[in-house]
Amino acid sequence: MFNWDYAENFATKTQNTVSFIILGYIPTILIIKLLMKNKEPFKLDKMLMVWNFCMSIMSLTGFFLIFPYLCKQNFLNSITSLDYSSGKTGMVVFLFNISKILEFTDTLFIVLRKKKLTFLHTFHHLITSIYCWSTLYSPTTLGLWYATMNLFVHGIMYGYYGFNYYKVKIIPPIYLTIIQIIQMFWGLSINLLFLINTEKLDYVKVYHLIYGIGMYGCYLYLFSSFFSTRYKFKTEINWFMCYYLLGTHIMAIFGLLKIKSWYIFIEMILWYQICGFGVTAGMHRLWSHRSYKAKTPTRFLLMILASMSNQGSIYHWCRDHRTHHKFSDTSSDPHNINRGFFYAHMGWLMLKKDKDVIEAGRKIPSQYLMEDWVVKINFRLNPFWNQFWCFIVPGIYGFYRLDSFWDGLFIFGALRWVFELHSTWCVNSVAHTFGYKPYKNIPPSENLFTSILANGEGWHNWHHTYPYDYATAENGILLNWNPTKAFIDFLWLFGQTYDHKRKVNKI
Repeated sequence: MFNWDYAENFATKTQNTVSFIILGYIPTILIIKLLMKNKEPFKLDKMLMVWNFCMSIMSLTGFFLIFPYLCKQNFLNSITSLDYSSGKTGMVVFLFNISKILEFTDTLFIVLRKKKLTFLHTFHHLITSIYCWSTLYSPTTLGLWYATMNLFVHGIMYGYYGFNYYKVKIIPPIYLTIIQIIQMFWGLSINLLFLINTEKLDYVKVYHLIYGIGMYGCYLYLFSSFFSTRYKFKTEINWFMCYYLLGTHIMAIFGLLKIKSWYIFIEMILWYQICGFGVTAGMHRLWSHRSYKAKTPTRFLLMILASMSNQGSIYHWCRDHRTHHKFSDTSSDPHNINRGFFYAHMGWLMLKKDKDVIEAGRKIPSQYLMEDWVVKINFRLNPFWNQFWCFIVPGIYGFYRLDSFWDGLFIFGALRWVFELHSTWCVNSVAHTFGYKPYKNIPPSENLFTSILANGEGWHNWHHTYPYDYATAENGILLNWNPTKAFIDFLWLFGQTYDHKRKVNKI
């Protein structure tokens, strides 16, 4: 059976050879480029295709050999104390480490074919090979994560380039870069988790932390820079929001892995549904469309729930939503469905606003919102106000409920918030793409799936036809699933809501 002693012995025996290869990497590239300066590029397309397919198959094979083992581990232990050094898993990680030297062949293909060689390519190959070779002497606890992530991404990447020979695009190239950025963000995240959850740091652990955080941090910057120059969009990328959403989605994955029972999962779902009333009953039906009125205690409660929903200030959310209705599915719509499903779902947040959207938003009368002191509090205290209610308060709840502030933050904060975000976004994407249109022939459609996720907001064809209707649906809750209408009606019983506007079709 394989054990890590073999890896250390192999590294010791080949130390001089590998050192020579690594030290000679850059000089060799420069010499070959100089020799190729006045020569025709080599025709190596078939050989490159075979190389890419072989690397893809080996990478995916390695991934499927070790990924099931990783899935069986306790998540936190897999970061801080997992021993993977023996058996099949250890052998795959060992082969993964030495494969980084073999990947220098990628550079050789580029230079001999006289293709553009980027700093990102050479830096990535050199720094990764040095680190992976050093881990043969002192393996890092995170090594299994490094190998699993890299094998998966490389399996897709090499497969993509292999199929390029046949003019087949297995995925759009932009997705390949996105996957690489996610890998770097994830790598940086688990290094930081390792730092937070490790009590005693010796020399070896400090070395791995400094190298790991520095390596993934540099890669994240370089791949992001490559993304912004390689792919052009109508407006600039909003990198802060991209990283914020990516970071919170990774936190949500941590939260999912921390759930120990179905009871906690159901409790998290209840949290997201209840907090969702701040969006549906509050920002949407009360403050955007003014389809009913509410007294101060209810408005304050809805403001707190809206803050926990963390979708920007109430003022900005309502202004953008009113812009969406007035210029629905045009270039002035903040989440115009004509720019694609992903753009309407969440892509619009990852790019800076288009000039048409900004100008349209200025034409929307929104000053009435600031006349409500509840809305003004939310506006003045943001963005820290929303972050406190969205993440810190659930963390405090988790401290008392689960004896862990971090479990509360990850489960009832991040995971709950991500569920709620995608439910809200489905109104912009799913309900503008799928469903039936009994009231008006426009993209917004009647969609039960969205209604279930978003507390009754999926009856979208009716809503865009009669936006002033507080129910946002033709029928009652028995025919049109609509917890938000039931919630508003329940508050009416206590005199908290009144002046409900309703459109009822006459037969």
